[in-house]
Amino acid sequence: MVSSSQTWYSAVDWLSPQLCRRASGAPSSRHDGERYEWSRIYVGEFEHGVLTATCEFDVEFEDQAFAYAEERNSGA
Repeated sequence: MVSSSQTWYSAVDWLSPQLCRRASGAPSSRHDGERYEWSRIYVGEFEHGVLTATCEFDVEFEDQAFAYAEERNSGA
C-alpha cells in the first residue's frame, strides 16, 4: 500500500490515430516515507477516441513491446 503516487509519461509515440505506445513512471511513497517507482511501457488501442485495449510491458521487454505495437499497427 502506498500513501501517494503519481504517473508521468516520459514518451508517447502515436503509430496511427488508433494506436500509441508510451513509456511511464510511477513514483510512490508509503506513510513511513519508503519510496517506490514503477516503470512500464504500454501499448494502447483507441476507437472513436476511446481507449479500448491496453497491454502493459516491463521496461526490460521493450523490444517485445515495440514488436507488439508494430504487429497491432499492421493489422495482424
